Amino acid sequence: MKASKLLVAVLAGALALTGLAWADYDVPSTPPGTRQYSPYPEQTYPNTLTSTLTEGVKIPMILRNDRQALQACIRTCNLMDYRKARVMRIRNTLCMEELEASESLLDEVRAHPAMKVLSDPYDLKFDGDGNLF
Repeated sequence: MKASKLLVAVLAGALALTGLAWADYDVPSTPPGTRQYSPYPEQTYPNTLTSTLTEGVKIPMILRNDRQALQACIRTCNLMDYRKARVMRIRNTLCMEELEASESLLDEVRAHPAMKVLSDPYDLKFDGDGNLF
């Protein structure tokens, strides 16, 4: 599956700018206005110059919470019917035993030999601040 938008919700200090630079949207766990991006990311610039692919040095749009970021991702995919958005939630890329997939991906999940559906579809749950549980 090819992604057209990438949302990264980052725990403070958990992701170097090297990975974050590929994201379209970011929901930092630090309070708005307190997160700092270095103008000279020591890890990102050398990798980008070596690869000659400058897409790796962009800074993503910062949004206040998961709900806004998810809405921005879906809105900017330019779908006629937002219910057809193909969304996959990966809680931890180091442990990908369970993923959450939107209803529009269920046929592909069922057809994939290494995947199986574990539950019926459900609405995503957000806390009072708009962040996913």
